[in-house]
Amino acid sequence: MIRGFSPRLVTDFMAQRAILLVEPFVEKNQFRQHRTVRPVMPEFEQIRPELPSPILPGRPALESLYWAAWKALWAAHANSVSSLSKAGGNSESAATGWVSMAAAPYIAPLAGYLQSVYPLMTLLDGFYAFQHDDGYIAGELDPQSGAEGVQPYSPDCAVPNLLAWAEWRYFRLTGDSKRIESVFWPLLAYHRWRRANTSWPSGLYWTTETASGLKNQPRVPDGRHHHQHWSWVDASSLASMNCRLLESMAILLGEAKYGEQLRAEHDALISVINAELWNDELKFYQDAGPTNGYSKTKSIAAYWALHDSMLVPADRLTPFVQHLRDNWSFGTKVVLPSLSADSDAFNAQTGNGWRGGVWPSLTYMVLCGLMNVKQYRLAHTLARLHIDSVAQVYGDTETLWRSYSPFEARPGTPVEEDRSALTASALIAMTIEYVVGVSYDQPLRQLTWHRYFDSQQPFGIRNYPLGNEGSVDLESADGVIRIHSELPFTLTVHTLDETVAIAVSPGASEISLN
Repeated sequence: MIRGFSPRLVTDFMAQRAILLVEPFVEKNQFRQHRTVRPVMPEFEQIRPELPSPILPGRPALESLYWAAWKALWAAHANSVSSLSKAGGNSESAATGWVSMAAAPYIAPLAGYLQSVYPLMTLLDGFYAFQHDDGYIAGELDPQSGAEGVQPYSPDCAVPNLLAWAEWRYFRLTGDSKRIESVFWPLLAYHRWRRANTSWPSGLYWTTETASGLKNQPRVPDGRHHHQHWSWVDASSLASMNCRLLESMAILLGEAKYGEQLRAEHDALISVINAELWNDELKFYQDAGPTNGYSKTKSIAAYWALHDSMLVPADRLTPFVQHLRDNWSFGTKVVLPSLSADSDAFNAQTGNGWRGGVWPSLTYMVLCGLMNVKQYRLAHTLARLHIDSVAQVYGDTETLWRSYSPFEARPGTPVEEDRSALTASALIAMTIEYVVGVSYDQPLRQLTWHRYFDSQQPFGIRNYPLGNEGSVDLESADGVIRIHSELPFTLTVHTLDETVAIAVSPGASEISLN
């Protein structure tokens, strides 16, 4: 018996607690019912000819960086244990075997560029396989044993919920609706757990510095391992994004009831985010304290708000995005720093982790958000600046690093090699999607080319996958696009002056933009 409580109150409490510990959607989680055999990864040189190959004339350093990133990603996962297990891989390092929800969702969707060469999306399967009965999913786990790095209900359990983001990216690249059918229920169950356990009565969400992944960024006083009753901008924005993505999945699967519930939750959330987390003086979204004060820092984490195209009102979008251009804010020589240059804790010399260090995965996150709100030219410009800086460091050191200095082309501190392939995966996606500028939406059979790369010579990409059904070569020079495709699709080309949509047939063809 609990001291100070009557037996009846204790019984009622325990009964209610038992109800809370059972999430009905977890029963539909197929990953908990079977075990998956991970195939052995082929040698990198075997699969290299099947990978998309950028054509970047006059930029040999960029091409070298691109292939070095693929090779690093392959090396990081080649030594993962290939055995009978519920989970599917190693997104942290071959040495530790721990899978991190802060890393795996960036890496796994690159499977969309592999055309079934290797099922990289199995990196995410372990999260679903070891889902708790109440819907909780650990942010870090051992995919072989199911051991968890963070326990539920502790403040540090509120890690970035990026699983739906990764699954939807992969779906748009490949059209794999069967995987959406499998992952929707565990994703919805986890979303409900996060709403029940990591949000405030207002609807806003909390996390901690450690859980957010920005481990030494002083956003909230004494917030290293506690939320301190603040509302955190990234956790709230990610919840909004997840509502939108899960609603899209529900519509795809014909689950209208859940789609309506998610839409209502989403609408309420964006209303309170805009009411409580927008600092009108700075024109920036920030963490807000229990006494209505704002954080003293401007964190790159605020740009998760761009991932929900309905969140940022039109009159706020321009000033919010302007911070990415301003050299006194996020527009440092090496873009984009994790903390703005005008924040008190900013470290201009080395970045000091997340106090200004440039992390390619975070830069990629911002680029994805910019594309989501149709800031295409800015996304391309920032990608080029970032890639050029990283390529310079790679040329000097022949190494990919976890972070970089915000004002000099050198590794950031602490100086650590990228052993997880988090940097590598961001560079691969950034090169294809924002430097070359090509993206594919398989359900719509639409390939979009933001043709901003500055070159007098032919540029483009070869062996770009069209889902898992075929590939296309694209090459552009002198206002003419040469295409060789195995499948029909619609090509939408954005240039500096115009946007053109063309129906492409299988085989060879040419399109004049003059």
